[in-house]
Amino acid sequence: VKKQFQLNGPTPTTELSFCLAMDEAYNDAGTRFNIPVSALKKLRHVLLGDASEGDIQCWLGGGTTTMSIKKEDAVNKLEPIVQSKWKYIALTEPDTLLTIRPSSLEALGKKLKEGYILAPHRLQPIPHGSDFKGLGIEKDKYHLIPAAGYFEHVHALSSNEMSCCDAGPFKPVFVEKTIHDFGTQWWMQGFWEITKNNPNETMSVEYAHKLLLPYPLIRLVDGTAVTFCGANSGRMCRPGIGDCE
Repeated sequence: VKKQFQLNGPTPTTELSFCLAMDEAYNDAGTRFNIPVSALKKLRHVLLGDASEGDIQCWLGGGTTTMSIKKEDAVNKLEPIVQSKWKYIALTEPDTLLTIRPSSLEALGKKLKEGYILAPHRLQPIPHGSDFKGLGIEKDKYHLIPAAGYFEHVHALSSNEMSCCDAGPFKPVFVEKTIHDFGTQWWMQGFWEITKNNPNETMSVEYAHKLLLPYPLIRLVDGTAVTFCGANSGRMCRPGIGDCE
């Protein structure tokens, strides 16, 4: 890490800034301050020049400058234009691992150059019995999903041969309930049902985790190798061979 901040010619290869977005507070249902949403809002304001000079410098690099141009639809009105030091911006979080098929890097780079925004699936890990073999807890339905019945099969995806393709904006989880009906996060609803709403111990695993039934279970064998079930937001991807169309 230290080498990244050392001078490489006239300029360092890496800069580190600690920037705040406290004035972009977002009142979502669960928290008073949503950091990812606030970061996106702040970045938008910075890119549009709707921020202080200090904020623009902090978010976009020490070599960032601003200029003003005349708007085409207005007379004698100037619009701020930000010229960022960086060509591309990646938004991530400390607990996020990015997995990309190496053979797709060239195509992804081409899309970036064409001005596209690339948004990866934020896959949601699910505690599954197949990930705990030999530990004596693989059938503990109160803390994980046993690898049996409908939840027995997990699609093993090789990054060199297979893909998990976006199934579109349809989110199966919201057919069953709205997000406001969940006792907890939607992918954890089944555990809540089994522990809090199952006094006679008769509820089946499939019924408890009915929100997960439409989602294929997948495992990235070249990545984390744990079991995932759809995206964090409820979006679904379909496993298949080859590239996505």
